[in-house]
Order: sequence, then C-alpha cells, then structure tokens
Amino acid sequence: MILPALWYFLKRTQMGQGIDAVAQERTGATLMGVSVETATLITSGLSASLAALAGALIAPVSSVVPEMWLFPLIKAFAIAILGGIGSLVGSIIASFVIGYAEIVGSFLISEQLTEMVALAVIVLVLLFKPSGIMGYKLR
Repeated sequence: MILPALWYFLKRTQMGQGIDAVAQERTGATLMGVSVETATLITSGLSASLAALAGALIAPVSSVVPEMWLFPLIKAFAIAILGGIGSLVGSIIASFVIGYAEIVGSFLISEQLTEMVALAVIVLVLLFKPSGIMGYKLR
C-alpha cells in the first residue's frame, strides 16, 4: 500500500513532479516556478517518515542494537545500484532479485554468507552494468 502511494505521489502529483524537477536540475525547476525550499522540505519529511516506518516494522523481528543499521543499509545500497539510481520500478525488481539470490545462496553455499550476496551484487553490477537494470547512463 505504501509503495504504490509513494509512486503515485512522485509521478502523478504536481508536487511529486516538482520534486523530480528539483532533483534533476535545480535552476531549471526554479525557472519553471517550483519552490526548491518546499520540495526539499517535503522530500526530507517524506524520507524521515519512511525511515521511521521501516524502523517500526523491523523492530519487532530484530534485536535493537547500535549496529543494526549496517546489513539493511548494505542491502538497500545494493538494491539502489542494481535497480538503477532514481528508478523506483528498478528498485522493486532489484529487491526481488537480491532477496531470491540470498535465499539461493543460503541453500547452495552457507547461511552465514547470505550478507555477502549483496556485496557481490554491488561489485558485479558496477563492473558490468554501472547504470543498473532500469537506470540510464550517467553523463
């Protein structure tokens, strides 16, 4: 429910398109009448809200320790790289690919090495397709 709502907000609303415009070209967005400050504030609030929701959802199934952010951060980084930076659809596809790769890795190799799958994905994608699955070639 949250992901479709986020996609709808970013792609179909005027504010979401303004946020996209600010992300691509700040000066151009300003010239087109987008308030950069408002877009930045909404983006910061939205990201903080999503992070709080993710923390609330993971807390019941994980122990709360200061180092608990490390492995989810590596996985999120791998998903963003594999999917293509800035591609929501690519990130969804990449999350399934990495999830299934971790499961296959735990069955074939070792359950203790499942965290290494995300690191291997980062290395392989950066070597062979730096733009990711759905990303576009960087300038």
